[in-house]
Amino acid sequence: MSQNYQIYINNTAVLLSDEPMKEPGESSVDILWDERKETLVKLIENFESTIERRNVTLYFSEFKKLKDVFFSLFLYLEAAGGLVKNEKEELLAIKRLGKWDLPKGKIESGESPEQTAIREVKEETGVKQIEIIKPDESTYHCYKVEDQRILKKTFWFEMSGSSTEDLVPQAEENISEVKWCNGKDLGEIRENTYQSLWLKFLTHIPA
Repeated sequence: MSQNYQIYINNTAVLLSDEPMKEPGESSVDILWDERKETLVKLIENFESTIERRNVTLYFSEFKKLKDVFFSLFLYLEAAGGLVKNEKEELLAIKRLGKWDLPKGKIESGESPEQTAIREVKEETGVKQIEIIKPDESTYHCYKVEDQRILKKTFWFEMSGSSTEDLVPQAEENISEVKWCNGKDLGEIRENTYQSLWLKFLTHIPA
């Protein structure tokens, strides 16, 4: 069975794998790692500067070696967030720094991912009555703070909430809007969200 990690760097979805894609698409490319750390650094720099959305499979037969060297180039952090749906099957979204996002935040010392997800949803959206239904697939994305590259794993949880509650954006976290989203919003979200989150929006908002 193939081993892999899907990691988002800017607009590039990087699949770390032990084998190439069987059916690469038009915007997809397979890259065989040559076992040099310098090669990974150059690839990451390229991914960071790429504007168009694309998919890259970076593969090597010794998957653990590829993963360990790749991860060593980043500071690893963990966060957690909520995929909150109301009784109308609408998904709770926030607009942060002009982009559509999902409520999430860094896991604090002593917190479980579940506790963090609930706290962050409440703080960032103003919704108070929420309940975790089940875990959803975690995501990995990379970004830079000054010269430090960071790889963040976000634990996601499906949650239930109510559309009757008041929505209050957390201004100190640069959140300007909180909204229950449905299929009519997918076009706008697609044009103005992060590559790492688009699939979450697409799979959790009924078309």
